[in-house]
Amino acid sequence: VILQMLALRLGSIDEFPFLDPPRHESVRDGFKTLYELGAIDEHRRLTDVGRRLSQLPVDPRIGRMILAAEGEQCLHEVLIIAAALETQDPRERPVDKQAAADEKHGQWAHPDSDFLSLLNLWDFYHKLKDELSRNQLQKACRQNFLSSNRMREWLDVHRQLVRLVTQANLKIPPRRDDYDAIHRSLLAGLLSNIAMRVDRFEYQGAGSQRFQMWPGSSLFKNKPSWLIAAELLETSRRYLRTAARINPDWIEPLAGHLVKRSYSQPHWSKRRRSVMAYERVTLFGLPIVAQRQVRYGPHDPVEARRIFIQNALVEGLFDAKAAFYEQNRALLKRLREEGNRARRADLFVSDQALYEFYHERLPDNIYDWATLRRWLDTAAPDEIERLAMRRSDVLPQADDEDELEFPDRYDLGDLSVQVEYRFQPGETDDGLTLTIPREAVSRLDADRLDWLVPGMLEEKITALIRTLPKSIRRSLVPAPDTARQAAGMLHFGQGPFLQTVAQTLSRLAEEPIGVEAFELDKLPAHLRFNVRVIDANGKLLARGRDLNSLRAELHIEAEQSDEGVIADARWERDEIVAWDFGELPQRVPVKRGAFALPAFPTLIDRGRSVSLRLVDSLSLAERRARAGVRRLFAIAEHRELRAHVVWLPRWDEMQRFAMTLPHQRTLAEQVMDLLADLALRQVPLPRDADQFAAACKQARKQLSYAVQEAAGVLPKIFETYQAARLALDELRGVEKLKSATDDIERQLGELLAEGFLAETPWQWLVHVPRYLQAILIRIDRLRSGGQARDAQALAELRVHLDRFRQRAQELATQNEDDPALDEYRWLIEEYRVSLFAQQLGTSTKVSSQRLEKHWRTLA
Repeated sequence: VILQMLALRLGSIDEFPFLDPPRHESVRDGFKTLYELGAIDEHRRLTDVGRRLSQLPVDPRIGRMILAAEGEQCLHEVLIIAAALETQDPRERPVDKQAAADEKHGQWAHPDSDFLSLLNLWDFYHKLKDELSRNQLQKACRQNFLSSNRMREWLDVHRQLVRLVTQANLKIPPRRDDYDAIHRSLLAGLLSNIAMRVDRFEYQGAGSQRFQMWPGSSLFKNKPSWLIAAELLETSRRYLRTAARINPDWIEPLAGHLVKRSYSQPHWSKRRRSVMAYERVTLFGLPIVAQRQVRYGPHDPVEARRIFIQNALVEGLFDAKAAFYEQNRALLKRLREEGNRARRADLFVSDQALYEFYHERLPDNIYDWATLRRWLDTAAPDEIERLAMRRSDVLPQADDEDELEFPDRYDLGDLSVQVEYRFQPGETDDGLTLTIPREAVSRLDADRLDWLVPGMLEEKITALIRTLPKSIRRSLVPAPDTARQAAGMLHFGQGPFLQTVAQTLSRLAEEPIGVEAFELDKLPAHLRFNVRVIDANGKLLARGRDLNSLRAELHIEAEQSDEGVIADARWERDEIVAWDFGELPQRVPVKRGAFALPAFPTLIDRGRSVSLRLVDSLSLAERRARAGVRRLFAIAEHRELRAHVVWLPRWDEMQRFAMTLPHQRTLAEQVMDLLADLALRQVPLPRDADQFAAACKQARKQLSYAVQEAAGVLPKIFETYQAARLALDELRGVEKLKSATDDIERQLGELLAEGFLAETPWQWLVHVPRYLQAILIRIDRLRSGGQARDAQALAELRVHLDRFRQRAQELATQNEDDPALDEYRWLIEEYRVSLFAQQLGTSTKVSSQRLEKHWRTLA
């Protein structure tokens, strides 16, 4: 109906005044079938095939087979098969005589095609018809388990089809029984009925549907890899019925408008003088072409152009005869020879400079030798002349390079190492190289490394601009000029490099540019620091330009030793229970080959003793040392601290509540640490035995005040925690509240983490009862149907939580701490109160905007 309406130009089917309008799904499926058959295009306009199909008043799929058969010169055979497909199967299989029927039907079976089995049956019947009387023919049909009526119906439909194709001026040639031609014709009408064998029993069809072969098919035992089926039958299982083996190579020419193509591994082919890639072609999810090489330029001209310039022109894999290219290679050869003689690295042209030279001069539509040759044949002489390289194009005169632009040393906190400069494109050590001892790897900051040195800032920004999508890049051309302007706006070394550059380019382009827009994998290697890591004997342990990969290779983060510890036997002692190890200096030098590595002595709390170690960070050393001093004080005053703990108000009740916490240490041990910490908080960090004795004396005086402070806070913490834990347990299993309960669970784990009493700054620990009370109020509101408001508040909170946790993790891997980040963490807790329990009030003014402002100061 759709086909005839389109042919007669009766307008939109959706607006046609049908007496009984068809269902929308039926109309949609009809258009889908017509598009599959090539009868309409993607705009639902009739094609030439569609116009020819409209002249054949048959099922469009049958009509498509007939049109294809005319071109394949097998219309005679296909008309017989098409007539069979339009009628009921004449073969009978009585329940009580199935074996006998199968035996008789087997005489016509074709091993590869049920369609040709029908053709064999046609020939068999016509032979009987020519030799036997009508009664004898009927008897022969019964003996061969054939329905006489259905056979006659088959013949009638065939006569009608012959008449129709004759009226349509289609010529019926003599029979050839060409297997390939017949099945290509059938395939034209059955494209959505193709299937691929995936295992011994199953086939995969369109849309990843799974089928089995119909047991009565002649293909049942010898299942081909690819087939088409006239019928997809669904009973208790899905079956392929009336099927035939096909060659998957037949599919693409018939289904070019339906297939999907994807491309991988683009590369320059010197032999083909073109950028090639591997193409994968699928139809309805089936891989009709698993992998073949094709020219990549027509499919992704931008990437193909980049590969052509980089691999062919810059790297010299271009072997075609082009006058400009031969001239350029001769110039580069002369420059290399001059550089070798004069030992001047500035006469060696970098790959980046060559790339920029060709990138700026070649038209955008050139991506291989064929497109370049066509352009050279038609371009104006002055355009071609621009491709002829001059010394000034690739070696611009630079200002005097002073030590500020290209410094000799690179500071890693307290360690200064030499910067080595090499101009060796393609070599492992090309660019800037730092050689450092293994212990200094943890001091490297990826953000600081990204800045390189001031003299290379413009070049790196230029390269970053080149990696941007063309839609963004248009606002930043010419790239070198923009890079120069951007570099002038930056404060070198301040802030994360990529984020800072992206913000600066955003201002210049007057549109937002995110860090994710940079394609960093396209950045030349020499625009990243090369780091060489050596041991104490100067032996190379690892090298690389990716800091995370380097740390992983050296197993720095995975080692089970103390974080940030520098091995040195002179500063290693365990099982210390009193200050009997002499002085604890703020820093000491440690010899590592040619390096004098600054190290920081510290005390590491082991629970029942302390250890003396060296670490690589002053802030880490002081943080560890304070915990170590607290442990030594707790050991010295153990009996006094224990007595204060057991006499705390509601002590037995607190112990019961604390039993639900997954902590390794007892509550008494943790409270003793807290009391020791409170007593020592105003005492300067001692550096020798006398200072430690004075610190202990002062702390003992403060101990009673510490107990009073703790007594006012601890019972509230554990009582409210227990109430919050019980209330949260009641909500477990409620799926719609899962996001909220997961967040509360994690918050409780963070507030009362192992060692929280001593590790949480006292100024914030006093507010923990209020944070827990806010959780109770939040749970109560969730019970009362407030999940929508809770979800909205949680979404506002998550942006702050996620970036805090990410930054905290980064600092942990670097063995660093940041008091400003700690403050941000507790401001988030105050923000939780304002979101979920506003009536409790906050200890300071807090809002999303204030948190954002605080975060910007951190960045």
